[in-house]
Order: sequence, then C-alpha cells, then structure tokens
Amino acid sequence: MPRLASRLAPAAAAAAAAAALLAAAPTASADTIVTGGNLPGSATLWTAAGSPYILQGDVTVPAGATLTIEAGVEVRATANTDSQGAGQSPTRVELIIDGALDVNGTAAQPVTFRSSSTTSGSWYGILVNATATAVSFDQATVQNAIYGVTSQVPGAVLQTSNLTLQSAQSYGLYLRAGNPTLDRVTATGAGSVGIYVGDSASPTFTSCVVRNNGGYGVYVAHTSAGRSLTLDNCTINANGTYNVYTGAGAGNGATFSITDTIITNGSYGIYRADSTSISVTSSNVWNNSSANYSGASAGAGTISVNPLYASATDLRLTSNSPSRFGASGSSDQGALPYDGVPTPGLYGTLWTNTTLTVAQGPYTAAGDLIVPANVTLTVEPGVTISFQASSDIMQAGSSTTRGELIVRGQLVADGTPTAPITFG
Repeated sequence: MPRLASRLAPAAAAAAAAAALLAAAPTASADTIVTGGNLPGSATLWTAAGSPYILQGDVTVPAGATLTIEAGVEVRATANTDSQGAGQSPTRVELIIDGALDVNGTAAQPVTFRSSSTTSGSWYGILVNATATAVSFDQATVQNAIYGVTSQVPGAVLQTSNLTLQSAQSYGLYLRAGNPTLDRVTATGAGSVGIYVGDSASPTFTSCVVRNNGGYGVYVAHTSAGRSLTLDNCTINANGTYNVYTGAGAGNGATFSITDTIITNGSYGIYRADSTSISVTSSNVWNNSSANYSGASAGAGTISVNPLYASATDLRLTSNSPSRFGASGSSDQGALPYDGVPTPGLYGTLWTNTTLTVAQGPYTAAGDLIVPANVTLTVEPGVTISFQASSDIMQAGSSTTRGELIVRGQLVADGTPTAPITFG
C-alpha cells in the first residue's frame, strides 16, 4: 500500500531516534518510558530495540510532526491511570495524532498497542484528530482500549492494511469523518460495536472481518445526510443482536452497498431502521435467527446457505463452501477465501468432478450435497449414501431440516442388480 510521503531517510531516522530519546528515558529493563505530553521535534522513531514503549500519560503527535513505529514494537499504556490527567479521559492513556503516524508492522513482526492490563477499557485508545495529515497502519493490533481507533480526519488520510482491533470495551473502530478505503480491518470482541460509522464518515471497507462483538458488528448512524458506506468482500459473523445495523441517524439520502460479503450467525443479518438505501448483491446472508433481512432485501446474486467456515473463529472458506466463486467475477465471497482447508464431510458444493467408491463408503451426508453446473458426480455400483435424519448442516435448499442431493451438473449413478446404489 502507499507509504507516507514523510518516510524517514536513513540519516533523518538516526536524528529522529536521538530526538525520541530526549522524551523517553530507557530503564535498566530496556523498557522505554514515555511520560506523556507532546513528542518533541518534527520526527520521532520508535524502534524494536527500544520496545516496549510504556506510555504513562496521554502522548500527542503534534501538528507538523511524524511518529514512525518499526515492525515488532509494542506500545503499552499504563492501565487505569493518566499522568496528564487530561484528554477524553483523565484516567486513561490516549495516543493522540494531530500530525502523522506511520505504523510499519509485518506479518511476522506486527506492531501491538495495548494496556499493561488485559482488562478491556484499561486505556482509552488511539485518537486521530481532524488535523492529522497522514495515518497508516500496516500489520498492527490494538487491544483492550475503550475505543480502539477513533478517527475524525477528513478525506482519505486514514489508511490500513491488516489492522486488528481486539477486545475494545465500547467500539473497536469509530469513524466519524472522511471517505477512506480501509483494507483488511478485523474487529473482534468489542463490548458494544465492532465498527461504528457515524457523523459524516463515508468509508469503504475491503476484506474486513467483523466477528464476535457484543451488540453490533457494523453500526451505521450518520448525523449528516447523503453519506455512504461500502462493504466489499467482508465477512461478518456472530455479532450480538445485529450483524449490520443502520439507524438512529440522518439516513436521508444515505446509501449502503454490500457486495461479495458473507453475513452469518447473528440474531439479525442486515437491519435497516432509517431511510438509508441498502443494496445487497453477490453476497451470502445466512442463519440469522430473527431475520436475514429486516428493512432490506436480497439483490442479484445473493444466496442463503452455510458458507462452511474452517471453525467458529477461523472464517476461511473450506473446499465445499457454496460461497466459493459466488462473488463478482466468480471470485470467492467474504474476506477469507478458500486456501486449501478441506470440508470435513460429504456436504456442501462439489466444485470438482468427484467419484464415490465402494472402497471408501458407505457415506453419510450431514446436509445438502450440491453438484453445480459443469461438474460430474460419479457413484460406483454398490455405494450407499445416507442423509442424516431430520438434520441439514447446510440449512438451505427446499428444506432447511432435511438433506438433499441437488444436481445442476451431471450425476452418473449406474448400479447393477447385484450391486445397487442406495440413497437413503
């Protein structure tokens, strides 16, 4: 993704490191203590060698300044106290961005922001104010805050590539302004809302994962009319009462586009409580116990069938997932496409030509077995396929409680008098 224009050259980086040491004195344990206040100078570098950085009070990156954080750094806020006694909370540490922030984690060495306590809400979180000029999170995790990241910056200043927000007391991500495109945001375990889109924000989320948040997965409450929100190739699963909710705001003229997205296992899938115009296409909305749609409706290319995740918390698609090839351009729906994880049973969609043999049988199908167009299922003589009684793991088809063999391609099942094929 694009890096900050202010990325430090090697010589400048050395100067920045020296400047940072003026504000942060290392202890014998190699921790770097940052007492609070404005970071000095125009450029500060937090290095893996100086990690962890212990924030004892609110720390501000002032307008015109840049804080750069190397891969592998841990930023640790002192829990339930604030030496500055100011900010949004006088008893919780805040990292406040009025200038620029460049977070450079990697998959092997992410950057972590957290409290010294594992208790949710024991620090305030990261605040990106309206004056911020460039904010980039690459491979970063924010844990245990009241609000993981709050952004009020206009335009597309905020950038993400693999930003994970875990166990926020209230909101994982709180967007109040701007029209950024945010890639690979994961919000999980928030007490209230995974992603809150409010005020004048009009973001686009690509490949986001929002799961297991207390009340809402994605909550939309614009206070300005004519705003928008796009969810593209996202996976939203098992969020309290509402997986996706829009309401309690100025919905007039607002638009909400959901494409190539999987929304599953909540009480409500998509719930509209205002006049926002919602479009849902090429998506899978399934098993939301109160309603898959309320105040909204399924559009072109939508399905409602078990996407067959790898597990309840690993939302990668498995081999027989009906959400494979279901997105625009015949790619996979959701944020975590099939990458080789097998479906652990005979159910779902057979995407390749398959032969059921006597040697590997008999077979038990736990739910609907689907043969799509251009695929052939061959059943050898003597094979028995039994569907479980009064149960359908796919919860789809003509009956959501009975297994079905659904053939849209080709079935070759030629038994013999001495070796009949049995479907039962």
